Amino acid sequence: MSKVSICNKALSYLGGRLITSLDDTTREAQLCKAVFDSARDACLEARDWSFALERTQLVQNAIKPDWGWGNAFTLPADCIRVIEARNDKQTFKQNIMDWELNGNEILCNSDSLQIRYLKRVEDTARYTPNFADALSARIAHDIAGALTQSTKLVEQAYIMYEKKLTEAAALDGMQGRNRRIRSNKLTNARAAGYQNTAGPYV
Repeated sequence: MSKVSICNKALSYLGGRLITSLDDTTREAQLCKAVFDSARDACLEARDWSFALERTQLVQNAIKPDWGWGNAFTLPADCIRVIEARNDKQTFKQNIMDWELNGNEILCNSDSLQIRYLKRVEDTARYTPNFADALSARIAHDIAGALTQSTKLVEQAYIMYEKKLTEAAALDGMQGRNRRIRSNKLTNARAAGYQNTAGPYV
């Protein structure tokens, strides 16, 4: 789905004229172009979308914080929101590292830092159909006032956005892979030969 098709769906919600390009001279195109990036980032920030998840190891900054923490690490330029920060790549272990977000940096006392974060995804081909629908609804809300001068349509568009966002996030949450951690009790029982012993999975 392209930017134009996402915007045209937003315009169809409001009864506006459809566009052929965000660079059209029409009022509709100008409004869509003005809000598209901010609406996209707001939608990406709102949920932990599987297509926007990224992992990376950060490089320690040469300049240390003035006080409070031992080290600083600059976030990637495409970071929308930090989900997790840790100094241990073993993701199945409990993360007990303390850290603080300070502007575009993470402050902590560790010498190494890995993060899992939501990245700014500009390629609309990577969006799921339901995320694209939610983005269309968000754009409709953001331009409804300027395009229609209707407070009622602004309110209706936001209700629609929240509904589509929730639906998209629920479907997206069904994706991924299972993480199964076998309990020590079960492992020990099977090692002893008790093949029919049941145990918990999480």
